[in-house]
Amino acid sequence: MSDNYKLTRWVLFGFIILILLLGYSLWDNATESTPRPQSLEEIEAYLAQNKDSLGAELLSSQAIDSSQIIDTRPQLILFIGDSMAQGLEIPLKKYAAFNGHQLNTIAKQSATIVSWVGSDSTGRLRQTLQELKPSYLIICLGANELMTNGLEVYEGYIRNIIKQSGNTKLIWVGPPNWRKDNGLTDLIAKELGAGRYFSSKDLTLPRAGDGIHPTYQGYFAWADTLTQWIREESQHKILLEKPQTPVKEIDSLNLKEAKRP
Repeated sequence: MSDNYKLTRWVLFGFIILILLLGYSLWDNATESTPRPQSLEEIEAYLAQNKDSLGAELLSSQAIDSSQIIDTRPQLILFIGDSMAQGLEIPLKKYAAFNGHQLNTIAKQSATIVSWVGSDSTGRLRQTLQELKPSYLIICLGANELMTNGLEVYEGYIRNIIKQSGNTKLIWVGPPNWRKDNGLTDLIAKELGAGRYFSSKDLTLPRAGDGIHPTYQGYFAWADTLTQWIREESQHKILLEKPQTPVKEIDSLNLKEAKRP
């Protein structure tokens, strides 16, 4: 009688284990049937539609690092800078058009960091952002002040520009040094922080006759490196795949070589 009781108990125990395993398998398959949102817009849409669901609560409770997600939505990009930006605008326009973005450029020969410094509330940059309302801001400044020794003063200038940018997603493209600077590029990198400053000072680019500005091919090589960094390493990743159409050679380039960038 005792042996039969033990056997019956083990059979029941085994049956309960099988039931539990079967239930877990069915639950796991059910949860896997719903695809997990991957992109930023998919996550936002999922949370909006499932505010009261357990899945939404679990998803929102996890520390989602938005810097690791590529925002695939079309962007209104504002690109400001000096004559370096004038040259870089050519390939960036091709990238923008290919990926569904709109690129507006405000670039002027001899433009400087100082030329964009202003009051926090009424500065030139802040006013421009309020007028154009871009979703993405790229700054390419510093070439004309590359040899400055007034780093303490420029620390305030750079912070002023960052403050004027407000909540707009900001990427700063450092100048492609043609000689060693006195610390300006490192200062900009420090103030912007990781993921918002693209260092160009160590890039090997073919230069035009002035030895300062990149050649036409050099600007495209610069843009290729920059856009790859934006979509793969920057804090504000957006869709910037390389255009598939071949770039045609231009016999007459509308790029004026200046004494100053």
